[in-house]
This record gives sequence, C-alpha cells and structure tokens, in this order.
Amino acid sequence: SAELRADMDVVMAAVKSYGLALEFASAEFQVDRDVVLAAAKENGGCLQYASAELRADMDVVMAAVKSYGLALEFASAEFQVDRDVVLAAAKENGGCLQYASAELRAD
Repeated sequence: SAELRADMDVVMAAVKSYGLALEFASAEFQVDRDVVLAAAKENGGCLQYASAELRADMDVVMAAVKSYGLALEFASAEFQVDRDVVLAAAKENGGCLQYASAELRAD
C-alpha cells in the first residue's frame, strides 16, 4: 500500500533484505541517502532507482558496485571513468567493463 511504501521503518527493512525493493519505495526514499546506501549494500542493482544525485555519490556508488558490479551502468558518467570504482566493479563482475570508459577498458 502507499502507506507502507511511505513508512521509513518498513522501507528500511525491505531494502536491507532486498535492495531492489527500492523501486517500490515512495519517491522520498529514492532520494534518501541512508535508504539508498542500505539498498546498495544489499543489491547494487537498486542504483537504477536512485536519484541522479545519489548516482553521483561516491559512497553509494562504491557500495553498489561492490555488491553488484553491473551497477556501474547506472552510476554517473564520472564514475564510469574512475579507476577505483571500475576496479571495484570488475572484481565483482568483469562484465561491468562494457559500462566503463574506453580508456579504462584498454587498461
């Protein structure tokens, strides 16, 4: 229900056990750093449901790519050229290189 999707305790419990539940949280939680960070630690794929601002947050992006390397696709462009972020993503899933900059793919 809309009421439950707007309840902080319910949303936090949901994203901690299933990060992709962020998709169903109310918009206010998709821009909430604590909620998105908790979701990213569980399943980085949730990054696709996070606000643009949080897709450009180093802590959120690193948590996301460490739990799901392919989340690099949803990170802001600045992180797709960041060696540390791409390396962390590649350690989890080498397939993430398709989302890395051409320069880093050649490295």
